Order: sequence, then structure tokens, then C-alpha cells
Amino acid sequence: MQLYIALVKFCGRNFERLLFYSMLLLILERALGFLTTPFGVLSVVLMILILAGLWTLHRPGYLPPGPPGYPFIGNMLDMADNAHLSLTAHSKQYGDMFSIKLGTLDIVMLNSIGVVKEALVKKQDAFADRPSFFTGDIFSEGRRNISNGEYNPTWKCLRKYAHQGIRHFAKPDQVERYIHEETFPQIREFIENKDGRPFDPKPLVMLMVANVICGMCFGTKYSLEDPELLYILKLIKELTAATGNGFAADFAPVLQYVPSPAIRNFKRICQEWVMFIQDKVDEHRKDFKPGSPPAIAQTRHAVEWTIVYLVHFPDVQAKVHQEIEEQIGVDCLPNISDKDRFLFCQAVIMEIMRVRTVVPLSLPLKTTCATTLGGFNLPKKTVVWPNLWALHMDEREWDNLEFHPERFLNDEGNLAPKPESYLPFSAGRRGCLGEALVKDELFLMFTCLLQQFVFTVQPGAEKPSLVPYCEAFNLRCQKYEIIGRKQNK
Repeated sequence: MQLYIALVKFCGRNFERLLFYSMLLLILERALGFLTTPFGVLSVVLMILILAGLWTLHRPGYLPPGPPGYPFIGNMLDMADNAHLSLTAHSKQYGDMFSIKLGTLDIVMLNSIGVVKEALVKKQDAFADRPSFFTGDIFSEGRRNISNGEYNPTWKCLRKYAHQGIRHFAKPDQVERYIHEETFPQIREFIENKDGRPFDPKPLVMLMVANVICGMCFGTKYSLEDPELLYILKLIKELTAATGNGFAADFAPVLQYVPSPAIRNFKRICQEWVMFIQDKVDEHRKDFKPGSPPAIAQTRHAVEWTIVYLVHFPDVQAKVHQEIEEQIGVDCLPNISDKDRFLFCQAVIMEIMRVRTVVPLSLPLKTTCATTLGGFNLPKKTVVWPNLWALHMDEREWDNLEFHPERFLNDEGNLAPKPESYLPFSAGRRGCLGEALVKDELFLMFTCLLQQFVFTVQPGAEKPSLVPYCEAFNLRCQKYEIIGRKQNK
């Protein structure tokens, strides 16, 4: 009543003003009374959530159109399983460039060689940065590695030194020595001792790759039962399992502060990994000599896929055996210098890396400045994500999408010009640092294995599945067993 009397004095004889403020006062009085009830509070909270959810669906007008998402999570359900397939399917409807929303983060997907080449090659400096992700920052100790680091002078210096290290310490003769002398004899003995019994090849492939990497990094040679190798494998397995296909906290920053056993476990594994590497660095610093080589990318999933596909396509495997036997026989292990003689082998490796791209979604990039792409104006700090799977499964670029190694050869049996839409190692400023080394390593592992053994399955057993599962955004083989029989001399 006192408030009403004050209102009458304020309005004076202006009846319309008195009527307006009286009605406003009545509405506020009723609203405040409504808010004192549980139903009223619940209604207001629900309204706020609805408005906030609708706000999270908003996308900046400069972005290309894309699939609608759900409030708060956006398109995160597309990332739950086989993200490369879901995102490639969206490209059929929304085109070479479309936008998605993962939590609060807007991302532009690049799904054709045209826009990927424009971003990564023609405008590589404008698309050279990396976005910051919660788990990526943890793994890289605050974006202090080459993969996750911010595009700045420090990053350029790190990449330069790493590139020089790979060129110096991963020369062909050194890679050959690691495989010929320190790894492959163990593999050959293991398979021969199986005497036609089935076995899981994954540990063998991991041993080959680990001995090359650790030999270059630490001067270490492992056996299959070496405790340190088993510890490394355990950490890698735990890390990939913990990572899955990403954490919601990467795309919804507020979730970083919500207690989570999964995130605590991820931090623990990362800390163990960093401590292991640091112990190795400290150990070698004591008696350092010029010659500590850098870490390199792993190729084990690509090797596993080659075995799976050759078991599925025995005619292709027979042609590989024939080429190796005709060119060098079976007495001397292949060398990297033999690569130009093994044209069909190269074609098989390239086709496997196309049809089962190990990393189907390249790491996301962030623009360093305002730029254009595919006719769209993108401001600084726009996140883009190249979809390499879409490039390798683009029906406009490939005659057919089935496994067909001959596509990489011309009518004379020589290597044809590489298709433009073939990009398993990405490109530009953030392309794979160890691409040349990985190619040499993969070629040598492939030819050594196929020179010595014919891979099949046990009579009556099912062949390994060609259907991958996606973990840590890598395409991995299902668990399988094979038989390795010695090639007849």
C-alpha cells in the first residue's frame, strides 16, 4: 500500500501514467508471488534452460550451413562412433564445406580435395594454427609439442630441429639396420616356431615399429617379452582406451571443472608417459654423445591392415610374392633402395592407406588471420577440420571405392601420377613430420614379411574382419589370428 501511495504521488493527475504503472506494479507483484512457489521456481529455471539451449544452437552467419544439432551438445552424437562415416555422410547433403557444433565450439569440416588443398597448400600460413583442447593441452603439457603447439616462432624452431633430426638419424641404411638386424630375425623366428599354428600378429607388428622408434630415440632394442616394451604397450593401450573418441570437456569447457574419474585416469596415464620419457632423457643426458635421434610416427596400424587385406585377397598377395621373387628372390632381405623395383608392392601399400586411412580425420586447424575458403569469409581463430576419409572415398575422384591396387599403376605397370585426392599424411604446415620415414619403414616391413611368409587363416576359419573400429580417431583392426607359412625357396 505504501508503494501504491508513493506511485500516486509520483504520477500526480496523469491518469494514463498512473494506470500504466499500476498495472506494471500488479504484474510484478503477481510474478514475485509466483516465484515464491516451487512450481514458479521450476518454471523459471526451465525457461532459462530452454533459452540457453536455443542459444547454443546458434551459429555465426559467416559459417557454411550444416546438419542441425541438439541443445548444449550440438553434433557431438556424430562423434560417438565412426565419426569419419557420419561426417562424410553429411557432406553428401551439405557439400564440400559444412559447419558442425561440438558443444560450444563451431567447426568447419573440409570434405573435398578442392577446399583442403586451398586451405593446406595455397593458404597454408593462414591455416597453420591449432585450436586448444582440454585433453590435448594435458597430453602436450600445455601445448608444448609439435602436434598441439601454437603456431609461433617456438613451434617453428621445434619443427625445424625435429625435421633435421629425422633426416640425420633416420637415413635409409639406419632404418634397414634396425629392421634387418634387430627386429625381423625375432619376427621370423617367432612365426617359424609357430609351425603353422594361428597367432595374433599385432604384438609382432608393434615390436617391429617399437624397435625402430626406440632404437632411434634411445638406442634400445627390445624382445617380445622385454618388461620395458610390455610397459610401453600397456601405457599406449591405456591411453587409447582412456581417450576413446574424445572427451566432452574438449568441447564444453565448463565440464573441465566437474569431477570425472575418466579425466583423472587420463591425467594419470599422461603423467606416467611423460615421466617415462623424462627418465629416458635424463638417462641419456648423463653420457650424451651427438646422436640422440627424434621420435617418429607409428605405422603399426597400416602394417596390420596390409596383412588383413592380403589374407582377404590371396590373388593380390600372390602378385606381391611374384614381384619380390622376380626382383630379388628370397635369400636377401629387401632394402629401401629396391623400392623402384617393387612397383606393385608400392601400389598395394598406397591402396591400403587409401581404403583404410589410419587417421581418417586429420587434426583440427585454426586460422591465424581473417581469410577466405571455398567462397566463405572466415575470421581469425576459425576452427577447420580436414576429413581425409572423405577425400579417399570421394566418388568424383576415384573410379571405384573398392580395394584395387592397380589404380595406382598405368598400362605399362609403372606407378601412375599420384591422384590429387590421395592425402594420407595431410599437407601444409601441419603435415606429417615423418612422412618420408614412415613410407620407407612401412615399405621395408611389408616387403620383408611378404618375402619370407605367405599369410592365410586356418582351414575353415573366418577371415579377419575388414570392418574397422575407431579408437582415439584411428581406424584399427578387429582382433584376429592368422597363419604364416614359410615361402618356398
